Amino acid sequence: MKGDKHIIMFDENPKYSKEIQFHFLKIGLEKGEQAIYAMPEDMEVIEKEMAEQGINVEKYKKENLLDIHHTAHTSQHTQGDPFDNLLRRIFSSNSAKPYRLVGMLDLDKNTKESMKKKL
Repeated sequence: MKGDKHIIMFDENPKYSKEIQFHFLKIGLEKGEQAIYAMPEDMEVIEKEMAEQGINVEKYKKENLLDIHHTAHTSQHTQGDPFDNLLRRIFSSNSAKPYRLVGMLDLDKNTKESMKKKL
């Protein structure tokens, strides 16, 4: 990807998806770009998986280039847009640095109650 491009990915193979996600972040980190990874997964597992894909997690965290966030299950949100809530939590109001963002919200729509809930 070059320039100010955006992509969205739908995939049913979690292992392959993570390989693509981590490769995308790694390329940006190697260029000195900030990388943000926001997923509803255990942060220690994420860091281990990143390291297995060749990302020097500790180095980039110390350089303030890599931020890893745990996203809450969206059924825990009682109001507002979950995407807006996530972005407000991650980004400061004066963030002007280029960044690469990989994120996912775990949308719980398995019950009638969660389907009726306004996000």
